[in-house]
Amino acid sequence: MFARKRARPTVERVRACSVGGDAVVWAVGDVHGQDDLFNTLLSLILTDLDKVADCRRTVVLLGDYIDRGLGSAKVLQRILALRSELSDMGVQLVTLMGNHEALLLQFIDQPATGPDWMEIGGRETLLSYEVSVPSHLDASGWDRASSELLQRLPLEHLALLEELPLSHTQGDYFFVHAGVRPGTPLQEQSAEDMMWIRDAFLRDTRPFDKIIVHGHTPVEDIHVDDRRICLDTGAYATGVLSAMRLQGSTQLVAQARRARSRVRLDSRPLFGD
Repeated sequence: MFARKRARPTVERVRACSVGGDAVVWAVGDVHGQDDLFNTLLSLILTDLDKVADCRRTVVLLGDYIDRGLGSAKVLQRILALRSELSDMGVQLVTLMGNHEALLLQFIDQPATGPDWMEIGGRETLLSYEVSVPSHLDASGWDRASSELLQRLPLEHLALLEELPLSHTQGDYFFVHAGVRPGTPLQEQSAEDMMWIRDAFLRDTRPFDKIIVHGHTPVEDIHVDDRRICLDTGAYATGVLSAMRLQGSTQLVAQARRARSRVRLDSRPLFGD
């Protein structure tokens, strides 16, 4: 379910913030197996980064690459290719851990968690690796599926998942999958909160030391205020994958949109038409 769409904020409501004068940062919201949207958005991002080769460049993926979409395995493979492409360009790639990546790893260690994982999108991930999905109460079936997933999961996919960091800090921004616990210093946040928190983070009004850039909780359009920026526009349900370009104190929104079996790109300044 999506949060109620909020009016786009005015400049006065947003705290002045910057990623640094010589930096360009692209942050991408939750992909959830939508490989076509992901590839389209990356084409724009790569073209842009090539044009600003004299800048310190970073791409931050906010987690939840898998589940809910049958392109889950393809998305992880694309991230691996992207890592090589960006390295050749001298661009830093930060791939954050989302709760759905954590659930896949948990399923490998604890097959009994399979039915709960399936309830929030794990079925599509298993199918993307050509692993059949057992019935809900088939305990031996879940053991088999866990073992089969481990066998079919390419070693480089597993290594990627096991190495995902929980957060990234750059300039006046703190990038994380779900959010942070209000009242707790950013450097002391728990892994559980950074991957799973919702209401305690979203409903609080206290500012943080930095602007929190996150995904995890889908919204109809990118949400921004003086505390946080949410880039999860529910790509698996809406066909809209969102990203934000940060340079100095400027912010640009870019979105890949699926419509009538094709994908198109939109971009706009965060403020104004």
